[in-house]
Amino acid sequence: MNLRKVVLWGMVAGMIFSSCQNPTEPIEGDEQGLETKVNGSVLRSDNLSPVANALVFDLAGQVRDTSNADGSFRLDYRLTSAYATKIVGSAGGFKNDTVSVSLSPGRDTTIVLKVKADSTSPVGGLSSGKPANIVLVGTSAENIGIRGAGNNETSVLTFEVRDSLGIPVGGANKLKVQFTILGGPGGGEYIFPVEGESDALTGLVSTRVTSGTKAGVLQVYASATIAAGKLIKSSPVRLTISGGLPVDSRFSISREVANIAGGVFDNLRARINVVVGDNQGNPVQEGTAVYFTTTGGIIQASAATSVDGIASVELISGNPRPTNGIAVVTARTVGDSGASISRTIPIVFSGPTRIIAPTTTFEISDSSEYSFAYKVQDPNGNPLTAGTTINVTTNGPGASDLEVVGDNSVTLGDTDNPAWTTFFVTVRDKAAGGASGPVTITIEVTSQNGNAKASILGTVKPGASVITVPPSAREPAQIAIIGSPTATDIFIAGVGAVENSVITYEVRDSLGTPIDTSKRVSATFNVSFFPNSFVQGGTAPRVIPSTGVSDNRGRFTANVTSGTQAGVVQLVARVQLPNGTVILSQPTRITVHAGFPDQNHFTLLASNFAFAGLDFNNTTGFTVVVGDTFSNPVPVNTAVYWHTQAGIIQTGSGNGASYTNSRGFAVSELYTVNPRPLTLPFYDTAFGPGYHWVYAQTQGRGGKWITDSVLVLVCGGPLSLTGLPATFTIPQSGASALILFDIRDRNNNPLPTGTTVNASVSYDNTVAGIKFVVGGDFSEQFPTYTVPNAGFVRFPGSGVTNYQVRVSDVSNGGGIIGMAVTLTITVNAPGIGVRSFGVPGSVVP
Repeated sequence: MNLRKVVLWGMVAGMIFSSCQNPTEPIEGDEQGLETKVNGSVLRSDNLSPVANALVFDLAGQVRDTSNADGSFRLDYRLTSAYATKIVGSAGGFKNDTVSVSLSPGRDTTIVLKVKADSTSPVGGLSSGKPANIVLVGTSAENIGIRGAGNNETSVLTFEVRDSLGIPVGGANKLKVQFTILGGPGGGEYIFPVEGESDALTGLVSTRVTSGTKAGVLQVYASATIAAGKLIKSSPVRLTISGGLPVDSRFSISREVANIAGGVFDNLRARINVVVGDNQGNPVQEGTAVYFTTTGGIIQASAATSVDGIASVELISGNPRPTNGIAVVTARTVGDSGASISRTIPIVFSGPTRIIAPTTTFEISDSSEYSFAYKVQDPNGNPLTAGTTINVTTNGPGASDLEVVGDNSVTLGDTDNPAWTTFFVTVRDKAAGGASGPVTITIEVTSQNGNAKASILGTVKPGASVITVPPSAREPAQIAIIGSPTATDIFIAGVGAVENSVITYEVRDSLGTPIDTSKRVSATFNVSFFPNSFVQGGTAPRVIPSTGVSDNRGRFTANVTSGTQAGVVQLVARVQLPNGTVILSQPTRITVHAGFPDQNHFTLLASNFAFAGLDFNNTTGFTVVVGDTFSNPVPVNTAVYWHTQAGIIQTGSGNGASYTNSRGFAVSELYTVNPRPLTLPFYDTAFGPGYHWVYAQTQGRGGKWITDSVLVLVCGGPLSLTGLPATFTIPQSGASALILFDIRDRNNNPLPTGTTVNASVSYDNTVAGIKFVVGGDFSEQFPTYTVPNAGFVRFPGSGVTNYQVRVSDVSNGGGIIGMAVTLTITVNAPGIGVRSFGVPGSVVP
């Protein structure tokens, strides 16, 4: 076929549909308007040679032309006012070029369109061959919102069917194209039409994707069958379905710093981050507004969420300074039905540095010590900012033999914890008969909050006499632990956390002086490991090296390295001297924490399997027990996420999660509020109204989701009792026939856990010797049955909904013929009510 006018009127319609611009259209045929022309040329981008038969059109109107052999074109308008639009040049085998123009009535404009050429672009005349591939040429939106959230819910996808040279096919080569969704979140999203025929002139074919009720990512591809049954496909087109409206349980706030010197300086900043999710646990729609207020300083008024549901602002220090030096930031957004959702977080505006130290003088006796506490804080008692350094030193004639231990050199981290305002030191005279005289203890603080010093005056008293130390006192006599282990908590091997802890020991003589190399000793280690007593297999921690040798400072180290079992390691260093004496260190304990959650060690437990809640707002608890592969409880604060088919489930400290304790337990509470399990999809169809599932999940190794679920029954009144006869008879000195009855709630389901069923018999007990008792599921000793808290109570059956009772005559000599007896069944269902049912009976021969 001849060279086609590439990208013709079908493409025009498609691009107009997808355009995000809506300029004023030109007025054609209006004789009062002024004639206005856009003249120009269509050129190749690589060599600027003219391109003939290119389609040139106004993106927003009906003005169009086809370029001549020299590439020239002309668009004619009749305008009454200024007009802004975009002019598009399109040619087969080239990528489009677009130029923005602003036209004034009666004033002509000249432009150049350079269509993009590459190695596949045509050199001479073009004609369409057989279809060879399908290419996406346009999308109206790459991001759409879930259905019903008030955002754009559709995206139009336009594909072009091309031959092997990249020329759009048409005429007799047009073909039917099918559209398919790959994956997707499964919320009812769909594509329509699912099949379309490519345009005979342009080779274009379009379809529309519409979102469902869940956020996520989906892919669409176009395919067609050509000669000999061969299938051609487009590359997958990725579309994002963004989330819905914010929900309270998925709205969290955090701060990047806890403490700024906002009580001292203006314009210090603390970033506040908010994460906002919808009821499916997906980020809310990008651009959701979050509003901020503060009780101290100023804060940016609002921020829009990102594609990940995150919004950030900065709190800026300034007036008003907050009460007690703590500013409270509140973040708010609007959820479903206009409900306000908010969270708060404190930020410390710490003030000028203040040191509080002892004001009285001190005395240190020879070889003695002086201990004291001091405070470094702001005027409100809050800690200072991160990076603050605190140093405690001594000077003066009596200071040369003094050492300062404890909190003598401290660098503060970022904290709002008042515990980081109080510190303790000990000043020790380490040499008997040493220097004496006046001493000044100096506390020096260097901080963004302001530098400060404080001094404490005292005296080191002289010794009474010089004592000669015998050589025996210089022999190894004790093992001290230097500082703290590098880690008191380590984790089992292979979980990506700290797996070892180094302990430094120092061998000293009887005077507390470290031994030198002349007294060098070898040490061994007594290792005790207390693992999870239920663990089978796995490896225990070990100590590397197995022995230690003291260095020139009398020191040696032990490295505790974890295995695959969690528990507690107790380590004691042991030195045996040549004379047989054994010296031991104090025990050091290292806790080995567990690894990743494991599906076989993930259990969800309900505190009640059946409970009332259809008629009022009730709560019931759930516990998940999480262990690792080796049956150890997982690390403290492992996040567990909760979901429920009906009602609302408490989601803990933030981000939809609760956190495990030291036993691997995490808890949550279910609130039996709307939606209740009475209509679909809020109940399980296999069991019927009243039944729904609660889910818990966490992440294991490699990001794998680990999940468990439990089916619960929510009960509602009124309760009903069926099956009781109108009357019954008791043979004299015998027993009545079994009386069967059935109790259920309004949905014909079992009653809640803890329901009591009591069977009693009443008669004229003033007659001597007369007595009647109940039997069957009840007895004189146990006339009341209580529905236990067990999984089987969710389903009808004996001891749940079905009961049997009989009345026996145990009178001396038998009851009186015709005597009236009444059987009473009393049912007390927690949260539903109490009902009694009476059946009259009589004694027969």
